[in-house]
Amino acid sequence: MEYLSSEIIIDILSRLPVETVLICKLVCQEWLVLLRCTYFSNMHSRLHLLQLDHVNNKYLCDSKDSVKFELGFHILLAITHVDKKDKKRKVELYYGDYVDGNICCSKFKRLNHPPCTALYSSVIGSCHGLVCMTGERQDPVHIFNPLTGEQVDLPIFEKDNDPSRIMKAGFGYVPSKNEYKVVRVFYPANLMAMGQVQVYTLGDGNGWRDQGEINYELFPSSGVFADGAIHWIHLERQKIVSFDLEDEVFRYLPLPPLLSCANYHTRLVVLRGCVSLVQGSIPPTYEIEVWSLRQKFWVWEFKLVPTAYGYDPFAVTKNGEVLLSHYKKILSIYNPNIKALNILLRRDNINVNSSRVQAVLHMNSFVSLKAIGEKETKTRRQLR
Repeated sequence: MEYLSSEIIIDILSRLPVETVLICKLVCQEWLVLLRCTYFSNMHSRLHLLQLDHVNNKYLCDSKDSVKFELGFHILLAITHVDKKDKKRKVELYYGDYVDGNICCSKFKRLNHPPCTALYSSVIGSCHGLVCMTGERQDPVHIFNPLTGEQVDLPIFEKDNDPSRIMKAGFGYVPSKNEYKVVRVFYPANLMAMGQVQVYTLGDGNGWRDQGEINYELFPSSGVFADGAIHWIHLERQKIVSFDLEDEVFRYLPLPPLLSCANYHTRLVVLRGCVSLVQGSIPPTYEIEVWSLRQKFWVWEFKLVPTAYGYDPFAVTKNGEVLLSHYKKILSIYNPNIKALNILLRRDNINVNSSRVQAVLHMNSFVSLKAIGEKETKTRRQLR
């Protein structure tokens, strides 16, 4: 390839999977320089996002298709546990792969991530290789790329110093503007019906922008990102509240027909690229029903009947099996056709006595926070 121009080499290498690109960095000094440049990271991310959009759009037309893990998806596990030394609750972030029904336990590695809270959802969201996490006391919010180690700490909420205030947050991407945005809503601890809304656009230099107030509580603490919006549940009005990241306004979406959030363990997830509502019944029954919002219509997906409480579905494989997290079993897989539940990853496999597990799908990328425009970007060394 010595006779090829730099542009052609970048074009060829940008079509390779992330893991292969990492190997290519070891080939020679010239390739190392090319693969570190902003032009390469932007082209690589753009091509892989186009591939992902193609698969998602194909799924909307053919329900037998689903987002394929071969595209480079990995699993992030935010595991809350009690430290053996100081007896305090801590959160550790682990990273691993799921390939063809198997999880390699030895390859699940602990990440050197920013410190985060052990009280709420630690990971706000993962988008195009960037992970948004809450701080030790919810604020500040961290943006972190596990692959490159780049990290930025967003400014804290300065309107008051009340440590008991509650924050709801979401993280997503606006493709029309190539912008990443964080949305947060702060509630005084004694007035959960009045939230201050703020938006932060990565790299624009404007900091947090006030977007008014809302007079209702959002549930849960971390909204889910899909279709260009952050989604929460409005328990009182029995609706889904969506914050559109492009025009920055809230909109209401109805719940699935004949469904209520009143007496169920209800949460939102993204399955096969669609906003999905998960309802788990109260013990002694353990049924879990899942509905997905596809092309503005709710579609009933499936029902799970696990043998215990506490399972949370977070992904569907290309074979239609459901991946679930659990505070004791860590990761399991459920086959709805034969109603069989198999454990993939136990607490013993990663030597952690977990009390809470949050699982998030993640796609590696070379998106650079510094290239986006975050001047205070720093780099964390990865654990070996």
